[in-house]
Amino acid sequence: MLNLNSFEKYLFTFLIFLIIFNQNCHYAPQIVPSLVKSFEGYARINIKNSQILKSKIAFLFEGRRGRIDILNPFGNTKAQILIFSDVSYLTIPGKKVYWEGSTEEIMKVFLGFHLNIEEIKALLIGKWDGNLKDWKFFRNKDNRIKGGRRENVIFEIKEFFRDTSLPKIINFSYAEGNGKIKVLKIKFNQPVNPGAFSKLFLEYYERKTLDEIMELIKNGN
Repeated sequence: MLNLNSFEKYLFTFLIFLIIFNQNCHYAPQIVPSLVKSFEGYARINIKNSQILKSKIAFLFEGRRGRIDILNPFGNTKAQILIFSDVSYLTIPGKKVYWEGSTEEIMKVFLGFHLNIEEIKALLIGKWDGNLKDWKFFRNKDNRIKGGRRENVIFEIKEFFRDTSLPKIINFSYAEGNGKIKVLKIKFNQPVNPGAFSKLFLEYYERKTLDEIMELIKNGN
């Protein structure tokens, strides 16, 4: 049987408090500010179509730029999506190769259906206030958007972060499959690393066709 003196009991209690406090601080979301200049975070994504993708992702968006890192079990980037207003890239850093296309094309490869950058951002933070006339939205009793539909693409927010309109679990489906995004952590308007959206890789990576990139991804890079 464990015997603790008063100091040890105090220290043990304090350590438990720090662990709980740290976990809550690490994952506690912020309320979405009225002006979102940037946001970043982590999520888990699960997609089932002709293939199955289960992965943790890191994301960063600032204005008309975005970055999505698809991580391996060790937290390293196995593929990266870089989004710009005029062009986007799907890269495989381990092979030093990339494919260039539109944002809609790259998201079609990644999720199974096309999204532009404004739609990606809206899906992650729940601010559907841009030029989104193609979508029909559904609201809950609190007037929060709980889902939407565009042709055969449907999304449903299964869970919000407590006391916010910030989506935590997002289910989606389309003709060829379905999936789920679970947001783990998100922060708003943090300083953005100047090199976060660097195109320097274009000098060193080899450009590939979509079929070649997909074959590498299918074979685990």
